[in-house]
Amino acid sequence: MPFLDRDSFIRMLETLGDPDDATALAAARTIHARLEEAGVGWDSLLVPPPGAAPATGLDGDEPEERSPHPAAFSAGEEQDAALIDRLLDMPLSDDTRQELRDLRADLTAGEFTAEDSRYVRALAQRLMSK
Repeated sequence: MPFLDRDSFIRMLETLGDPDDATALAAARTIHARLEEAGVGWDSLLVPPPGAAPATGLDGDEPEERSPHPAAFSAGEEQDAALIDRLLDMPLSDDTRQELRDLRADLTAGEFTAEDSRYVRALAQRLMSK
């Protein structure tokens, strides 16, 4: 089952309100495991409230410039794009930031490979677990 298959993820979230504590707890643990497996946190899944200030760069300047998500992205590519965007909001070295920008450009150009996806997810897992 894909990590963030939207329909199954929504069903899992709806199960959190189950009156049976064991069922609700099992759903919570499954959701948590999926997040950890993908190396993402809630910030990358939840939309900020309307009017919220955009994230700023390391030096407090303007937010990181991002390419729009093409409509042709697959679900996995959408996840990778969101994860790259989330990483770009973090404090990073100049080299890592440029590498992520290049990967984002590859994704937009349709040149993003499965190996690139694994790299981004592993990087996210390392950086977001600190």
